[in-house]
Order: sequence, then structure tokens, then C-alpha cells
Amino acid sequence: MRGVPQNAHVSAAGERFKHGESFGLVSKGDGFWFINSVGLLELAVNRGSAATTYGLAVGDPGQVQRLN
Repeated sequence: MRGVPQNAHVSAAGERFKHGESFGLVSKGDGFWFINSVGLLELAVNRGSAATTYGLAVGDPGQVQRLN
């Protein structure tokens, strides 16, 4: 998902995730998305698990909406 703008709306499991550059820049327990080291869009929770927190599993559908 290279080239996803930081202001894109990313949602999965009925939740909207904000963009975060790194875990250290997001509050503890907050969900966010980032582009990982292999160029994939990844959902995460700082000091937690997106899978556990939001009931997500690999391959679950998500939506990326690019804003103009």
C-alpha cells in the first residue's frame, strides 16, 4: 500500500484508525495505522494488540479512503 497519504481514512472492524509514524508517537492503548518496513499498511495498538483489541485477524477486510 505504498503511497497511502497520511490523511487517508483507514477503517476495519467498524473502527477508524488514525495515522501514526511510530509507536512512540501514539498514546498507550491507541489504535493507529502505519506503513511497515515491507510497504504494507499495518494496523496496530500501542502497547497492545489490534487483533485482541478490535477482534481482527490476518486477511480481514479493511477500507482505505484517500482524501483529496
